[in-house]
Amino acid sequence: SQDVIVGDVSVFNQFSLLQNSDWALSLQQLVRIPSAPNNHVTDYVRYSRGDGQIDLGLTGLLDYQWKRFLFGGKAGYLKQLSDTKKMRVPVKQGTNTEMVDRSVRRDLGDVINTSLEIFYSVGRRWSANVAYLGFFKGPDRYSGGSDQAAYWQLGVDSAQELHIARTGVSYLIGNPSARSGLERKWVANVNFYQPVAGQNVSEGAAAALELQAFF
Repeated sequence: SQDVIVGDVSVFNQFSLLQNSDWALSLQQLVRIPSAPNNHVTDYVRYSRGDGQIDLGLTGLLDYQWKRFLFGGKAGYLKQLSDTKKMRVPVKQGTNTEMVDRSVRRDLGDVINTSLEIFYSVGRRWSANVAYLGFFKGPDRYSGGSDQAAYWQLGVDSAQELHIARTGVSYLIGNPSARSGLERKWVANVNFYQPVAGQNVSEGAAAALELQAFF
């Protein structure tokens, strides 16, 4: 079966540190807001819609323009803020036994991400891209107030590493405008992702449609 799921909303804020005709260096801030539907506590099949807490990120980006090609590299750090959530928790005594705890404190692992990208402009509105994406996540930690719950089991095998190959196309929607020296535009992206190596992650390929607004 197939499911169409709306994920969390991410808000970016980017500052230009250096820019000339060939090179660009910038710093990007991220706030991810938990807007995806939460998993219900009675669900035994869990879908990945978003982790349900606020994330804060900081990323450095370096770009080099050569004719129709744009070469880009970036490295970033994402802090997943801790929160409290109602969850099913394994019980210390017994096999395949769980209890419902209404106040589980989650401290999800922080994330380091890297990428190397190549974009090629095809006319004024279209561009194609290929990329390598690296993803490294620390272990999750859980705690609570019940003496019967084995909270540590929730974080078993939660550290993750993933290496992905990506290819896709982008389309510039409408006519861009400028405000205070910054370009305002809408861009639609269709990308295909293929994992090539990893640890504690799904190895299935994925396709994504993204709509970006620059203002």
